[in-house]
Amino acid sequence: MTDSAEASNLEAPPSVVEDSQLGFANDDEATQSSVLSSSNGESSRRSRNYNQRPLPVEVQHVEIHPSQIIEYEWPLKSGKKYFVQEQLSKVLGVTSFKRKFPDLTRRSMDGAERSYVVEDLKLSESMPAHLLNGMTVLDGPEVHSLMASQYPEIYAEYTRCVAEKIKNEMFEKQRALDELATDKTKLAQLRKDAMLNCAEFNKELNARRQGKAFYDHHTQLIMYPGNRFQKLKPEYTRPAPYPCALVPGQNSNFYRVMKPEELRRLPVKTVVENDDLFPILRREKSPPSVIVTEQEARSKENEAKNKAAMTPSPVKAVCAVCKCGNSRTSIAMVQCTKCKDHAHPDCIDMTIAMTHEIKRYDWSCIECKVCTVCEKPDNEEKMMCCDKCDRGYHTFCVGLKAAPNGRWFCEKFCSKQRR
Repeated sequence: MTDSAEASNLEAPPSVVEDSQLGFANDDEATQSSVLSSSNGESSRRSRNYNQRPLPVEVQHVEIHPSQIIEYEWPLKSGKKYFVQEQLSKVLGVTSFKRKFPDLTRRSMDGAERSYVVEDLKLSESMPAHLLNGMTVLDGPEVHSLMASQYPEIYAEYTRCVAEKIKNEMFEKQRALDELATDKTKLAQLRKDAMLNCAEFNKELNARRQGKAFYDHHTQLIMYPGNRFQKLKPEYTRPAPYPCALVPGQNSNFYRVMKPEELRRLPVKTVVENDDLFPILRREKSPPSVIVTEQEARSKENEAKNKAAMTPSPVKAVCAVCKCGNSRTSIAMVQCTKCKDHAHPDCIDMTIAMTHEIKRYDWSCIECKVCTVCEKPDNEEKMMCCDKCDRGYHTFCVGLKAAPNGRWFCEKFCSKQRR
């Protein structure tokens, strides 16, 4: 009997061993039946008990719905949003997320970030415990574009759940505000919480501003932290009986003593000295006189004579119409400023008064003449000239349909002179 009990304790499964140890004093029939059953089907019962053994809780598969995907902001109030890679791989059914999408921006999750995600955002409720260690973080905008392009159905369900969640949060806030309107105790508590939040915000703001300068709008000064710049002398920082002078006529310890020369330039009643405003124009000093000896003067005269002898005589002008020189008439020829041709005034039907008039501007011959208004040489059949200054005009540029009969004077230069 003892040998059979020991054999049953060695070969039986753990449940049978535990029952035999705890209830060894039970009835003999139950003990004999357990021993018999263990000896008959030892191998089959071992495999059946191993398959029926429950898995630990931390390694069980947890099905994650798209509504449970957590998108969080880190650091808080920074505007940068992230996803957890392990949770996203469970939702999308991707075994190796890093191997399938190697181009995504990822980083390891630090300790403070993990505490915030697990404890505050309740990530442990939607993920197995064995995946909560060594988590990886993905960039939010990249995950949105990935899900929208490759998993549109899951992304549509996720966006719908997020919109529904935001809607419920807004509804809860509105209901809380409606309750506060009638409950004075809750309103006082809300006011107290707001003051605490404001104090916490000021504390964080001061910690962020540590070591930076700030502007004091009362004294119009920029305040810096101590021991950063050179300090003023004690006489400049000694307390005084008068405050800072902010309005005209207010007493102050700090004032500027003006010199008489400066007061003369200020318009207290009248400006006495205005040399700085209207400086006196003085003639510059003459250059020193040049002393020229008699020999230098003679040498310069000789050089001038030699130069005059070397200069060629000017070419005689020839009229472009009659091909004669200036000796034909006593009246000087006129020259075009563009083609440089000469012409006798009587050869081009020009009066003596007109020859004096054309010397006031750059005169051009009829072949080179352009319209004074549009400055174009085209439409020669529409071109007409003033009978006083010989300037050219198109008929359509001066508002005429055709050239007038008789003498015509241009309105721009000659009509006003005649008046």
